[in-house]
Amino acid sequence: MNIAILEDEYIHTYRLTENISTILKELNISTYELKTFKKSDSLLNDLFVPSNQNIYFLDLELEGNEQQGLEISKLIRKYDNYASLIFFTSHSELLPLTYRYKVSALDFIAKDSQTLLDDIKEDLKIVLNKRKKIEVKSIILCKILYNVLPVSH
Repeated sequence: MNIAILEDEYIHTYRLTENISTILKELNISTYELKTFKKSDSLLNDLFVPSNQNIYFLDLELEGNEQQGLEISKLIRKYDNYASLIFFTSHSELLPLTYRYKVSALDFIAKDSQTLLDDIKEDLKIVLNKRKKIEVKSIILCKILYNVLPVSH
């Protein structure tokens, strides 16, 4: 699992990082990469290889621009159609606007949410289940191919 956080306020980056680390430990996930970015161009220059195991937590307001995170989400989606995008913001009034960008975001989490930990945990489980489904499909495909194709000795 690869996780990137784009957030320009240290306190929110710290809080989100701590919550994610705690949840992954609870879920017995020990192999993951977690990167944090304060500036959008830094993130865009260091995107993960496209995968359904990539998660991008994006603040909406960055560098004084209330919709910067939305613009970044479009660029990420253009590059990585499989990644999960999660908006993490204090601008809950912008929720309807996120749909107009048509980036298929997984979630929109308010920074002051009373259910923050549960919301993040649920999102991480969704992404983990994507991997499990692909692993099961691969196993089934291998079994089908093994049983259908003649094996020469």
